Amino acid sequence: MKATASAVIAHHRENGDDQALSQHLLNVSLLTREFSEKIGIGPAGELIGLLHDLGKYSTDFQNYLRSAVGLLEQDLDESYIDPQKARGKIDHSTAGAQTTWRRFEERPGSVERIVGEILSICVASHHSGLIECLNADGEDLLSRRMQKNDTLSHHTEVSARVEREILGPIQHLFDSQELVSSVRNVIAGMCRRNETETIIHFKVGLLVRYLYSCLIDADRIDTADFEHPVAGKHRLHGQYEGWLVLKERLERKLSAFRSNGAVDELRSRVSGNCLHAGGRDRGIFSLSVPTGGGKTLASLRFALSHAALHKMDRIIFVIPFTSIIDQNADEVRKILEVDGAAPGTIVLEHHAGVD
Repeated sequence: MKATASAVIAHHRENGDDQALSQHLLNVSLLTREFSEKIGIGPAGELIGLLHDLGKYSTDFQNYLRSAVGLLEQDLDESYIDPQKARGKIDHSTAGAQTTWRRFEERPGSVERIVGEILSICVASHHSGLIECLNADGEDLLSRRMQKNDTLSHHTEVSARVEREILGPIQHLFDSQELVSSVRNVIAGMCRRNETETIIHFKVGLLVRYLYSCLIDADRIDTADFEHPVAGKHRLHGQYEGWLVLKERLERKLSAFRSNGAVDELRSRVSGNCLHAGGRDRGIFSLSVPTGGGKTLASLRFALSHAALHKMDRIIFVIPFTSIIDQNADEVRKILEVDGAAPGTIVLEHHAGVD
């Protein structure tokens, strides 16, 4: 879509196409809800997705963006802003955070205010990394950020310019009882009555980081898919090969092994025990087997069975040496990325040794 003089845009592509800000906010809200719903706080994810770039509705940011991509020219347009001088100086994250903060500040009860703080932190931090809420002297930096001058945050202007298709869902989520109750339920499920205040605060901090990461993921995915649409078409959006299919591939490989003595018999017993353990309830398990005991395939056998049974999304191997990661990834890839599977669609290596 080519920008018109009145269009409010979020991103500009090299071929001249523009992404409407409303479309970006809706896309990010859907993705953030999908990610955050994995732990039961979908409404919170949807809301911060709608709010995260609200500040881009400001005239200053639109002029900056248009100047940066050549839609405004220095010698021809009075609205032109030098993009080099303005880079990083026009705040577009505080307005959405202030919208949340002020809405929850009016509500009675500490839980509502805590939810408001969590959402505000995520929105305010989405371009800077998680902001400091307190300094070393105990000063409340979060409240100070939420009271940022309107001429700098553009909150009043943005509130007047936000489109109905964005404002409607925002109001609906603010009015929804599920928004607060879902976050409260997750916090209650994480924390035990006999835990210290420090541990409870630590756990709530982890929740903030999870919700924040959902927003960052969603924002970057939608931006990347707009700016590089051809690459975006290769994204599977969770439609991966099913666990049962992968499990069958592994079982075919294992069934081809022939026993040549006592060591192979022990390996087979370890593998069988892992398969049996895969049918147990979710929890923490340990496997202690000496070198040469077949841990890689035995643990994979457990993981595939367990993931299929409990409808999990990922199997993650975390190993302290990249050389061992390379070996394991190569071994698993040869077994699972067959039958026409595109390379990298099943096994993804993600470490310092991978470009």
